[in-house]
Amino acid sequence: MRACGRVAWPDQFGRVARPVMPVLRACRLIQYRPSIKARPRPAASCGAATVGSAATRFYMHGFDFFGWCRCAGRACVPLLLGAALVASAWADDYGDVQHLQSEGKAAAALAKADSYIAAHPNDPQMRFVKANLLSSTGHTEEARKILVQLTHDYPELAEPWNNLAVLDASAGHLADARQALEMALGIQPDYPTALENMGDLQAREALQSYIRAQQLDPGNARLAPKIAALRRVISAGSAPPAK
Repeated sequence: MRACGRVAWPDQFGRVARPVMPVLRACRLIQYRPSIKARPRPAASCGAATVGSAATRFYMHGFDFFGWCRCAGRACVPLLLGAALVASAWADDYGDVQHLQSEGKAAAALAKADSYIAAHPNDPQMRFVKANLLSSTGHTEEARKILVQLTHDYPELAEPWNNLAVLDASAGHLADARQALEMALGIQPDYPTALENMGDLQAREALQSYIRAQQLDPGNARLAPKIAALRRVISAGSAPPAK
């Protein structure tokens, strides 16, 4: 099973642009909800809306509210572009932590992550990166606490659930891992990593069932090839990808 390295979050660009996001969302210029697909708003023309609908409230008295919002949104575009330029000049703090981790400098990576989190307590990305750092260095309970808290603070994110499933499966708690993956896929049904992990988990569950059946019925010749095939599948899934 595979853990994710980052969540679907705006990173450097979002840290600069986030103050203007509510204005842009209100103006319908963008749809911004990480890991959740925006639901299309039904189209309505002035004077054609049904009584009691949102469009009726906005279009009453001939005032084109959404047209006004679109104009206001276009006025914000230069500000958003400027935010992108500023963001591009910033260092990738998340990447720095992951680079330190890859070099075996776990203590330095953890210190940098903690410093960043202290300055940006509402940014889930570094907390997620820290959880991965902790789990990779054997501090699984601390990693679990961070991931569980992320699921409470940011219920729209599927990645913390996926990584919780990886921790559960590694500890042999397959039922808990399944529940976590079901939560991840409930949030984001087209999440490829969680789908792959669900397949890996189902293979391990099937292997357990076959082994148990063989223990109860040693004479069943059909079980041995199934067990061998599943072990090959699971072994292939845990091997590093070919370069």
